[in-house]
Amino acid sequence: MWTLSLMLACNAVGGPSVDSAAAPDTGDSGEPASQTCEPLRLELVASWDGMEIPSVSPSDSAWPGVAIGDVTGDGLPDLVGAFPGGAVLFRNVADGAWNAELLAVEGIDSPSSRSVALADLDDDGDLDAFLGADLGSPSYLMYNDGTGDFAASPLEDFPHRAWSAAFGDLDGDADLDLFAATYDADLDLDAILAGSHGGGQSILLQDAEGRFVPSPNAAPPNTDNALSLQGALLDTEGDGDLDIYLANDFGPYLVPNQMLVNDGAARFSTAGTSGSELAVYAMGAGVGDANGDGSPDLFVTDVGPPHLLLNDGAGRYADATQAMNAYIPATSANLVSWGAAFVDLDLDSWDDIVVSYGGLGSGIDVTALENADPTWSDDLDQASLWLHNQGGASFERDDAAFTDLARARGVAVGDLDLDGRPELVMYGKLYVHIFHASGGCGPGVAVTLRGPPGNANGFGARIDAIVEGRTTTRWMLPSVTAGQSALEVYVGLGLSEEADLTVTWADGAVTQVGEVEAGSRISVGRND
Repeated sequence: MWTLSLMLACNAVGGPSVDSAAAPDTGDSGEPASQTCEPLRLELVASWDGMEIPSVSPSDSAWPGVAIGDVTGDGLPDLVGAFPGGAVLFRNVADGAWNAELLAVEGIDSPSSRSVALADLDDDGDLDAFLGADLGSPSYLMYNDGTGDFAASPLEDFPHRAWSAAFGDLDGDADLDLFAATYDADLDLDAILAGSHGGGQSILLQDAEGRFVPSPNAAPPNTDNALSLQGALLDTEGDGDLDIYLANDFGPYLVPNQMLVNDGAARFSTAGTSGSELAVYAMGAGVGDANGDGSPDLFVTDVGPPHLLLNDGAGRYADATQAMNAYIPATSANLVSWGAAFVDLDLDSWDDIVVSYGGLGSGIDVTALENADPTWSDDLDQASLWLHNQGGASFERDDAAFTDLARARGVAVGDLDLDGRPELVMYGKLYVHIFHASGGCGPGVAVTLRGPPGNANGFGARIDAIVEGRTTTRWMLPSVTAGQSALEVYVGLGLSEEADLTVTWADGAVTQVGEVEAGSRISVGRND
């Protein structure tokens, strides 16, 4: 626990170096400077439930994924939903209006799918897609014509169930690769308890012809038996390449969560005892900076209380769940957490955490699981919530933000109405809900990136913003459980009127953006 005490102490007292992401100026009193920000309010502004979703049938039981991005080329962020009955385009038609329709795919019906990720794969300026399928159905790369009509290219030699997917340059060759978290098992509890399941990790490297080719030996063999629901990309030890954090289900019986450390050429090894190897029932992992030290931390979901892990900057983690008041007791309303996202909801410059909850409903007796509490009750509809960051020293739980109980599976973040602050898209069995945020502090800054050929959206870039003398850090790492947040980052400024921005690209190049006014939406190019 030496790591945890050191990180929390450094954050609490601040420090003289801006580059070290010290805490805010405390003034003469030693207390954080007071702000007059308003309470945060979340309002449900759009929803699709059950058969209001075009591809959903009464027999559907699988859960969806949702990605945010402008796929129709009109400048408005849309939603692409992955559903077993076919992918769905939720078309943003402005002023809070949406049209839901089956995704248009040349020559075939909209594919059955369960996960989705977006990126400009062919450098033509629009967003293409990966649609991950269930066992027995093909997964596809979907190439956009710029209007939301797609041409489908089935992924060869990829027979897996892709539960989540993430794009990033894994092998250091300046183009995008793909990690797909695989869960090649039905919920056969007897087989799982016997310790046998899983189909290996799916790392697909893009070759010179733009093909995504499976690299079966890239991940260490001791992860082959894992049931992974998400592989969260991050640079865990700050060496400039993207590592992968595996969020694994049934960790007490099969493979615990693992940090796959990249050698820079997409050859991965397990980190050993990094402190992140949790033997839990992980459904996802959010990546963000919880304590303001400029290193990527993890929020790991679970059956039972989830976990906040602080990174010391060298890839070593300490469990700060209790110390930072991020502990969420297991109750019938908060038993099974799935997706988690770091986002500065109230724009005070500190990343909050949104956690989605929903019952398993799979016939599994949760009280019989390893490490379970016999009093647990797995209600189908549970209460999602957000943890409000209190200046990097602790979190304050807000149960009133989401007024409805639901069977949630994930959360994605994006500025859907282009007002400069993010909305939340909650999705689950079987619904998609959009929540608009208001209140909080003054306007922040929204940043999109124009990367080099091969990585046009700037995946893996780091954005540092100096706000009132303190550096706050974000990363272009949009993957979430089964889906993807928008390809932009949001920097709250508290009550400040400006921030000084710097972008460090995935290849190590640096763009000094300079001062940006509050309320700005800016696009930063690799060669600006």
